[in-house]
Parts: sequence; C-alpha cells; structure tokens
Amino acid sequence: MIRSLVSNARRTAALASNAPAAGEVGGTEHQGTRGERVGPTLPLAIPAPNIERPPAAVQILRPPPAVPVVVPSPVPPAARRPVVQDPYAPLRLYDGAWRVRRADGGVDRLVNRCARVGRYFTCEQTANDTVRALVTFIPADTAGRYATQAVLPNGAAVGRGALVIDGARWTYDSRDSTGGRTTHYRTVNVFTGRDRIHFEVARSDDGVHWTTTLAGDEERAVSPPPAAPGPPPA
Repeated sequence: MIRSLVSNARRTAALASNAPAAGEVGGTEHQGTRGERVGPTLPLAIPAPNIERPPAAVQILRPPPAVPVVVPSPVPPAARRPVVQDPYAPLRLYDGAWRVRRADGGVDRLVNRCARVGRYFTCEQTANDTVRALVTFIPADTAGRYATQAVLPNGAAVGRGALVIDGARWTYDSRDSTGGRTTHYRTVNVFTGRDRIHFEVARSDDGVHWTTTLAGDEERAVSPPPAAPGPPPA
C-alpha cells in the first residue's frame, strides 16, 4: 500500500525519533531528500460512462404525385463527449486497514486514512499503531501519472517522487542525492483485484542495476462489525 515513503528513515536524522523505520514494513518506497519514501496504490479500471447515441431521425415524406419522394438524410449522431476519468478513484482504494506479510516472515499492520482536499489527495499512514507520514498525491496532466510527497510527524518533507500507474502495475520512482552521490529507489506494486498487492522495493546506484531490499504481500483487512448496542439503562 502506501507504504514506505518513509522506509529509508533509518538514514535520516529527521527520523531520529524512536519510530520504527518504514523499511521494516512492506510496500512502496518513495525516496526523499534524506532517503525516506512512500508506497503503492491500487489500480482500478474506471468504466466509461454509458453514452447513448440518439436514434437517427429518418422521415419518409409521401408528397402528391409528380413530386419526387424526399428522404431527409439521417441526423448525424451527437458528437461523443470525451470520457473524463477521475484520477483520484484509484487512490481511494488505499483507504482502510491492511495486513502486510514480508518475505522475511515479518507481519505488519497498516492503516490508511485518506481524503481528497481540493486538488490534493492525502493519506495518513499508520504502521503498527505508529503514525508514519502524511502522503500527498497530485495528479499530473498525463493520465496515470502523479507527483508524490510525504510529510513526517516532525513536519519534515521527504522530497518529491513520482508514481506511474500502468494497469495493475504501479511504479514509484525517486532518488536521493547526498554527499555528491545519487541513489535511485523504485517500488513496484502488482495488484490482484482490489484487495491484494505484491510489492518489491529496490535501490540502484546507477539507475540500471537494481538490488531488491524488501518484498512481500499485502491483503486488505476486514474490520469486525461494530458491537451491537446494549439495552438502554433502566
């Protein structure tokens, strides 16, 4: 899920708090100014609206003899309006609780509280009951592309990243330039339906050769129904 825009936090002085490093929780890694990052999104095929063509108006006139029959040309169908897809619809699938099973056997719990605020779409992410970051998504002019940014609980922004949605494959890319050295980060999420994600997090020193640093699977957690109210007080 949205996950590790805060994953490399262990490298950042801004994350010198006691909160666990986001890299310990499976998911997408977005690299920021100090090595932090954020994670995935759920792909959603947004059906196009059902636009019906008006029937062609064909009327055959039967005039008096000696006057040729006039058959008006069919009225051309109304021009189709462009289908406008909601760029925020896929992101809304982040909302809710998720169980994370890392490849190393670890299990984590993520909770995303998401909402749209004007042009921005935001998700506060909690990992194992600790607030990790507020992740912001901003749609680009090209469909399926977003700019991302995460703000940590101490107010530090980790740096701009990019998300590209291509069907069920969602890719987060970012890089960190510190001390004259650039490190590239990439998180790939492959979705199965609305409730399952396989994620792989990798890093590279040259943007060509990649080393996987984290992998696992996420599954949407179904919250138990609220308890039935008890009898009214006597």
